Amino acid sequence: MSTQINIDSTIESSSSTVSTTAELMTYPTILKSTSAQTEMYKNLPIVFKQILTPNAIKFATTICKIDHLITQIKELEAHITASTAPDFIIKQFKNILNQEHEALLKSSFIRMKLNHHHQLKVTQTNSLIFQFKHRETAFLPAINETLTTIAISDINHDHMLWSSFHDYLLSLKLIEFRRKQASDNEIKIKKKLLFDIKSTTESIPVVITQKELKTLNNKLKNLELQQTHTRNNPKKKQANNPTTTSKSNSKPTTKVFPKRKQKKSQSVPPKPRNTRKRT
Repeated sequence: MSTQINIDSTIESSSSTVSTTAELMTYPTILKSTSAQTEMYKNLPIVFKQILTPNAIKFATTICKIDHLITQIKELEAHITASTAPDFIIKQFKNILNQEHEALLKSSFIRMKLNHHHQLKVTQTNSLIFQFKHRETAFLPAINETLTTIAISDINHDHMLWSSFHDYLLSLKLIEFRRKQASDNEIKIKKKLLFDIKSTTESIPVVITQKELKTLNNKLKNLELQQTHTRNNPKKKQANNPTTTSKSNSKPTTKVFPKRKQKKSQSVPPKPRNTRKRT
């Protein structure tokens, strides 16, 4: 998304030098390998492959980053040419310079921000391109040390040959990364297409007859009456919600204990009668 901006020529002329301070370096090239060289690589001891592989993955990732930055640079250059700005820059100035007489000033600041962002991307890209062009410094010292230590006489010490081995691995990884990126982009495009179709379908106006509209209005009125009646009738509301109990009707619960059996009192034997005869 982009927004049209009107530029103040006086401010634009003073900041025009910003857009020409840095130029994009030449796109890096990958060394080509012959079929004989690839066969030689396959027969290398594993210790050399362990040195080359992580570096090849690192610089294949660097190429992907360069490609992504170049895409962003081209988009920003298109905005500069068309005097527009992407929405992420417009949002940065959302709450400032909103008066009518500040419109041109705001547009000029947006354009300066756009130029600055463009140059920042160019600088980042040039830094990655420079690192890639000097990639041999990342793996040749370790290769040379290993060649000296192992001392295999029939392994070539030519630096260009080892750079071609490295770039052969790099190209294989780059193909893998780009296929994955293409697959992810395809999934993203499909999701966006489905979302757009859904949004378009939901925004299509529906024509209904007067009779259908009247029926819908009656149903809405009946629902509103039912809700109003329920709010004004607490007994019905309480009946509909049996879990709620009023405090006034709640009785304190008392524990009922079972009656204990009383032990029968032992019978007291009667006192013996005085059977002695009186004299």
